[in-house]
Amino acid sequence: MDISDTNSADATFDVDETLEAAQETNDILGRGMLYALQVDCEVLWVVAAGNENRDAKFQSPASLSQRFPLNVITVASIDENGERSAFSNFGSLVSVAAPGGRNLTTPKRTVGRVGFCGSARHVPASTATTLAEQQARHRT
Repeated sequence: MDISDTNSADATFDVDETLEAAQETNDILGRGMLYALQVDCEVLWVVAAGNENRDAKFQSPASLSQRFPLNVITVASIDENGERSAFSNFGSLVSVAAPGGRNLTTPKRTVGRVGFCGSARHVPASTATTLAEQQARHRT
């Protein structure tokens, strides 16, 4: 699966307005990220790529991975076939993709489109599991 796929029709949007809005939000969250680094608090930030079917560099907080490349994982959404969800943002800032779109809550009931929030929640648990396994291997 290529999460940098740009074959889909780009949504129409004003690049300057979008960048300005993303910058404002990123300034607020970015100050928190910078503070965590300054006080030597290692934090892994997991952010959603977004649901606008465009490059994640125009989405806040996804574009923060440009400023904090070692501390931010940007998550795109994939569908039940492992392909990028039609609504999911994409691009070089996307680190990983996880299931999004429609999530089954019971065998006969589907809850509507979950999107990137549904995708992003998979990553912290996977990351914590991987880190715990690595620590356990180093202890033995």
